[in-house]
Amino acid sequence: MTRRVALVLVMFADSACRTAWTARAGEVRALVRHERFDDALRKAPSDGEDRALSLLVRGALLQDAGEFERSDECLREASDRLADSPRRTVAGSVTRHVAAGDAGDWIGEDYERVWVHVLGIFNRLARSDHDGAMVEVRKLTRRLVMLEDVKGPGRRYRGDAFAHWLSGLLYEDDGSPDDAFLSFRAALAVSGSASPLRTWLCADLARAAEATGRTAEGCVEAHDAPAAGQGEIVLFHRMGLVPERTQTRTTVPIGDPSQPPVTLAVPDLRPVPSTIAGSLLRVDGARVASAVVTDLEVVAMQTLEDERPGFVREAVARNVARRAAMGAAGALAREGSGGDARAGTALLSLAGPALDQLETVDLRNWYALPARVAMARAFVPAGTPSVAVSLLDASGRVVREVELGPVQVVAGRRTYVGIRSVR
Repeated sequence: MTRRVALVLVMFADSACRTAWTARAGEVRALVRHERFDDALRKAPSDGEDRALSLLVRGALLQDAGEFERSDECLREASDRLADSPRRTVAGSVTRHVAAGDAGDWIGEDYERVWVHVLGIFNRLARSDHDGAMVEVRKLTRRLVMLEDVKGPGRRYRGDAFAHWLSGLLYEDDGSPDDAFLSFRAALAVSGSASPLRTWLCADLARAAEATGRTAEGCVEAHDAPAAGQGEIVLFHRMGLVPERTQTRTTVPIGDPSQPPVTLAVPDLRPVPSTIAGSLLRVDGARVASAVVTDLEVVAMQTLEDERPGFVREAVARNVARRAAMGAAGALAREGSGGDARAGTALLSLAGPALDQLETVDLRNWYALPARVAMARAFVPAGTPSVAVSLLDASGRVVREVELGPVQVVAGRRTYVGIRSVR
């Protein structure tokens, strides 16, 4: 009889065990924070039940390490796997086991599914693969259309201004002004009135409107235009890391007041500190300050806040299931006699507090994403100017310099360059 009681309790203990991915995430994250991307890649899990998430982490790390083709391979497979998986809803995560908060397949957030394609575009631009970038842009456009179709209240992330804007630039580069206009207009619709992106957006939208015979409604800001014989350099500076996923545990009464309170665990996010807060694009002596054009730290925080009520309901459901199991185990103990009954009762008295400690949530996330992306745009004469980037702290002091070397600039065209900073 005591064995039957123990089996019921072990079932719940096993279901609450963290995955191997979660156990190693802290070590990998520490290496990434020191920009030791190659070492982080050697430590990062590459297979197992969290295959899609492992691919996303490796894809981002490979991009950070400059391995753009290998990064593409990981991101493409991850995207295919995510396409076949369910979406997270405002009601909370989809889990395989009721008793444990971190059981079951990982389910990406909407912004993570969008950024699979954004990173894919960065990979292609780094390799000057415009055709490949356009393949990713079309996938991104379809994903953004799906995101806008999300129904129901309680979800703030229904559009990504930066992703729309990036798509618009590449559609324009590809000679598709109609698609560019639609992307710029969509970006403007979801960008905040104070967004640094808005000034560029208005200029880009006005240009696309003129090319298509439309009107750039809502735009009053002006922006410099390239002169004859000039091209444009566009810098993407990927900064920091998205917040670390943690949990908050609280003790609350549930149901019968005579029963002891239960422990509820819900997800939380902890921002990752970073010294680098901005950058200067330097082209042959000229300096152009970058501006943050998307903040994934804010998006992640808002997304979690939107989903918090659902996570609380899940935590209550886990505890109800756990109490039911304890009740069943108690009944089994009472069925025994003599030593078996006493041993079963003693086991239950020890198991209650232990099971409370097993209350946990899914701590997995795509932690290798940048916290923010800053951008700088500079019109320069055609040629091969020397390009460098000064990385700045919050006070504007130069922390370090990144030399990009000579960059090919073609009149009337854009040249994209990118850098990564985490520390």
